[in-house]
Amino acid sequence: MTLKEFTSTNLDILPKDKNEIINEDIIFIDFSTKNNLLLLLTSNNTFYMCEIVDNSIRIKQKFEGIVNKDTKISKIYFCNEDLDIILLLCDDGNILEWMVSREYISHIFYDVLGDSYEFKMNNQKNSGIESNIKNFCIFQKGEIKVWNTLKFNKKNILYIQNVNCFSYDFSGILLYFITKTNQKNNLKVIKFCDEYDCKEIFNKILNYKDSQTNIDYINSFDVNLILSDTKCGNIFIYKFHPINKIEFTISLNNNPNNLSPLFIPFIGQNPLYQFGILCINIKENEQKIVSICYESKKFNIDNIILKISNPYFIKENISEKGLLLEFDNISKELRKYFI
Repeated sequence: MTLKEFTSTNLDILPKDKNEIINEDIIFIDFSTKNNLLLLLTSNNTFYMCEIVDNSIRIKQKFEGIVNKDTKISKIYFCNEDLDIILLLCDDGNILEWMVSREYISHIFYDVLGDSYEFKMNNQKNSGIESNIKNFCIFQKGEIKVWNTLKFNKKNILYIQNVNCFSYDFSGILLYFITKTNQKNNLKVIKFCDEYDCKEIFNKILNYKDSQTNIDYINSFDVNLILSDTKCGNIFIYKFHPINKIEFTISLNNNPNNLSPLFIPFIGQNPLYQFGILCINIKENEQKIVSICYESKKFNIDNIILKISNPYFIKENISEKGLLLEFDNISKELRKYFI
């Protein structure tokens, strides 16, 4: 794995638009790979919809005064890459659905967010797969709640307690999650049948040599299932079919006092046999690459220089290179990495 694979391209905001946000602090970004549109959220509740053309960023629309002054918008998302529907996640616990074309809030999810939560759309990681099932998941205090995103008749279709971590699969149709009872890590898989129904299709206890292993990260990528005890810095790689043994156990030798790293899986040099994991510790500004080869049954870990800070956007892809975007608030430019 060479460093040149992770060199960045800087995307500048057009000069006439740069003055618009020169004094703004961008706190969150979202990107639609389908529509090549970028959302920039500022600290004063203003957000911009931008398009990227020839490595330049142009502001298409500016939105301000969407919510009352007592409400703080903390995150914004294209609703499953629909350029007309934007979800506003607010500090009062509400999710507002903003219709761009009609310019008003058409629906509110009341008080569904907590002080600390994880939010994921079921966007497909593989751009070649299309699904009509669209939903999003909120994870907080060990509980998973999933809502469909139909235009009408929105519904909480799944509620699970005692969850350690979760992940959608590359199709967005399966939801993987880990529970832990009696010191055992339990892997379960839920399949979404349609917008209103889902069912459990897999349930297995995962056995580890160390009974203290606590799986707090899970991700699916290509034919791999990636699990980790991030506090101990251990990564466990399984194959999907069947999930019956650990293919690789990898130790990152983490400092337990550090924040949990950000893991970004990516396809390797040879897509048939190789894939990798980019491990970023934003707080400590430490990065590692784990390169895994099924042909040789070996892996190696390399330290790299890659400065990543908030806000950022990740799009994993199992058929081509993944995408990592980072906004630099000092230069007011976007850095783009193909991984």
